[in-house]
Amino acid sequence: MLNTNVSKLNSENEAIKKLIIGVNNKPFTNRLRSEIIKRFVNDKGQTLGFYEKKFHNEMEEIKKDLLKLVPKNSNFKESWKKAIILRNFTGIFNDAGKNQYK
Repeated sequence: MLNTNVSKLNSENEAIKKLIIGVNNKPFTNRLRSEIIKRFVNDKGQTLGFYEKKFHNEMEEIKKDLLKLVPKNSNFKESWKKAIILRNFTGIFNDAGKNQYK
């Protein structure tokens, strides 16, 4: 019974994530995560606001690079907002996922 509940919860979480970010935002979010992990080795797991404040110039470079990954049915502001929501929902920028992107 416990395994069934956990499986159902995982399935529901995946459905929620898809609703939040949509299928087309994944390359944008993955690149953002990858760049943060690569550039800010000593400050992993922080908020996007932290990175923008502490590393303003580097974040501006990342944003310029991300422009080409904005889905056609969206804009940069919307893609950025979805990445923030997804980060808050799943903690994608914390140390838990760091090994995936080395």
